[in-house]
Amino acid sequence: MVPVAVSVWVTALLMSKAFPHGPFAAGTAVETIRRAMPVWAVALTVIAIGIIASLPLLNDWKRHICNGVLRLLPSVMAVVAGSVITIIACFVSIMGAQAGNPLTNAAYSHLSRVSVDSIIVIDQPWQRSARMGYDFMARCTLVSVRHNGVEAFAQLAVRLFVQGDVSNLERGGSYAMSGMLERSGWNDDEPWMSATIESGQVDDASSMDKATGHDDAHGTDTSAISEGPIAVRSPPLHWRAVNAMHRSFARVVGGLSDQGRLLVTGLTLGTDTEMQLGISEDDDIPPIDENYVQRSKDQFKAAGIIHLMAVSGSHFMLIPMICRWVRAIFRLPRSVIALVHGCFAIALSGMVFPSDSVLRAASTTAGIGSLTMLVGRRGQSVHQLCVVIASALIVHPPLARSYGFALSCAAVLGIGLWSGRLTAWLRSVMPLGMAEAIAVTVSAQALTLPIQVLLQPEITVLSIPANLVVAPFTAVATICGLLALLVSWCAPQLGWPLVWMASCATAIIDRCAAMFAEIEWSTLPWARGIPGAAFVLFAEVIFVACFVGVRRFIVAFRRTRNPVEWEFGELHGVHHEASRLDSMRLWWASTMSLIDLHGSPGLSRSRGVNTFRAKHDVQR
Repeated sequence: MVPVAVSVWVTALLMSKAFPHGPFAAGTAVETIRRAMPVWAVALTVIAIGIIASLPLLNDWKRHICNGVLRLLPSVMAVVAGSVITIIACFVSIMGAQAGNPLTNAAYSHLSRVSVDSIIVIDQPWQRSARMGYDFMARCTLVSVRHNGVEAFAQLAVRLFVQGDVSNLERGGSYAMSGMLERSGWNDDEPWMSATIESGQVDDASSMDKATGHDDAHGTDTSAISEGPIAVRSPPLHWRAVNAMHRSFARVVGGLSDQGRLLVTGLTLGTDTEMQLGISEDDDIPPIDENYVQRSKDQFKAAGIIHLMAVSGSHFMLIPMICRWVRAIFRLPRSVIALVHGCFAIALSGMVFPSDSVLRAASTTAGIGSLTMLVGRRGQSVHQLCVVIASALIVHPPLARSYGFALSCAAVLGIGLWSGRLTAWLRSVMPLGMAEAIAVTVSAQALTLPIQVLLQPEITVLSIPANLVVAPFTAVATICGLLALLVSWCAPQLGWPLVWMASCATAIIDRCAAMFAEIEWSTLPWARGIPGAAFVLFAEVIFVACFVGVRRFIVAFRRTRNPVEWEFGELHGVHHEASRLDSMRLWWASTMSLIDLHGSPGLSRSRGVNTFRAKHDVQR
């Protein structure tokens, strides 16, 4: 599945480069391709089907070939067929999405700033604006736009910047407002829309309908939109519940210091800026100091732990653990637990801040993870990741250009490929918990480091020790923050001790980040762009090759020094080298056997005794 996922990703990137503003927004050459698309799409489909149908015959033919390059022909043709099908699927999906969406960047590429009347759906909680002159920002979906008497209905993701009070604009609701639509100033494909709200009052669409006598599919007439926002449709029931939980959580967290409000909210919901979770000016909660927010972000980046402020697989790993406990306690069937597992994953993805990493983690956990639990098979992280990547990019090709999605997928792929082997190798020189933590950190950074260089031309030297130091406190802060989010809406008195404990843990994390960032050589300047990322990847390959070469040289040298021992080791089993921790394990096993209440070392429930005895019995 890894070649399939890579093929889908490369195809989506090539399509985005070939059609930066959509297939229907270019000149005559693209129009010619569009007209000829049914012909060559059918031709490629027929070729792919023919190759797949001929694979059994090629496999039978391969059995009669003893050697030669021709034995690789069936495999090569299978890869070609998969690539052709991938290209067709990606191209057709992009063409279909652009054909049904007249609101593209190309429609406004020749205009620097356009005044429009629009209907938007708020998709994210409000955040403190990163753009000068505006108070808050959120990602929205533009479902209707009216400009110069022409109205269009479609689905277009925009970033909305608002100056004023947004406490009454809730996530999941549809609102009609006037604003300025313009191209993005951050070199991305997401257009900007800016609006000014004089007061926090939101008018109802029914009053506007009575005044205009118009009632369309969206509930209001965009030609009669006033200066203030108009509530077209209230949020659905599940979004109202999530918004109420966010408001209660924000009020409880509002009693903390700036450090607690920023980091507890960040580790719990996954954002590195201040969130406006339905808190109005009447709540008398002062905003967080912007200088502290920027300083914390810089320190976390320099220490290499900025990924803690994004929700990813660590949050969703709690769900299988809870499901195993529930199944063991209540003796529930596997099908019920699989359903509960999927529902918990979907609910968690709705409560946290939406991002591309959340999309990846939720798809893997709620979709394929629940399916593997339902059929009773053990989950395979690499295969699940590749299926999610291929499906997500075919359905939504712009994800191929998302750095957040790429970082999340690269981290999971590295952990799935190498963390087990690194843990087994490090187990002989350090405790198991430390070996697992180092293996996970190194495996994740091995593939994410080139992508990080593309974002910022520097390498964090102390990221591995920083992650090891803050890992226990991160777990405490995350669990306490999620529990506070779940109970604050009904019991704020119970949520306050939880957020206070989370704030104590985040205070240690903040201090560690400042300590690691103060070191002069904590970051190493690096080359920019694709050459810098390629050089990082080349350096990693050279380092691994040197390490493997030295290890093989040592093994060969030992084999020449003790040929009899290696000969018997190869005949009778795997050669075992004594661990440096065997003496400590022996002491621990003897101690636990002395205090065993059952009276027999063989019936001991001690994890250390069982692990030590099983390990050395197998080695004997």
